[in-house]
Amino acid sequence: MLDVKKCLSMLCFLPSLLMAAEIHLNPVRMKMQPGQMADSFKIINAGKENVPFQLQAMRWTQVDGKDVYAETKDFIINPPYTTIAGGDYQLVRVGFRAPMNPNVEHTYRVIASQLPVKAETGSFQVQTLMRFNIPVIIQPKDIITDFQFETKALSNGDVELALANHGNQHIQIKSIAYFKNGEEKPFYIALTEDKFFSMFPDT
Repeated sequence: MLDVKKCLSMLCFLPSLLMAAEIHLNPVRMKMQPGQMADSFKIINAGKENVPFQLQAMRWTQVDGKDVYAETKDFIINPPYTTIAGGDYQLVRVGFRAPMNPNVEHTYRVIASQLPVKAETGSFQVQTLMRFNIPVIIQPKDIITDFQFETKALSNGDVELALANHGNQHIQIKSIAYFKNGEEKPFYIALTEDKFFSMFPDT
């Protein structure tokens, strides 16, 4: 027998799930040159419904290897709020208030959060809200790469891998392979939501 309540529930979720797959960013990260004061990216709505967003400027640092975000006034986002019509896009501009020190890397994030839409009177709507985290990176003038790693065999048979970034810009580790006696061995490792590690320089 058909469960009407379950069918209605599925129909409520379906539009939101489809919408979540139809928002795209271009580019997905901004890498700026020393002295560059502004850049931009697009939020593209390939769906049919209007989608409202709030955009926030965040400073991006690391403490004990964990990402830390804090609100910042180092740069301005224009527009801070927007509603993107179906089939359209919004050009988002990022502009820094003052030149940054060119000798070190500066790392930020733009947080784009979808805002809820008020449901029509008498209707029931379940919304799956999206949240995008866009890296904004200002590269140093003279890039120094100094990445070191050390392995250590543990008594239980595991292998401990220690990574150190002594350079002046962050690095991204997208994959790690472990070989023993010339043969690749399977292992498990916790990944960030971006599917890679971001390692900041030593401070």
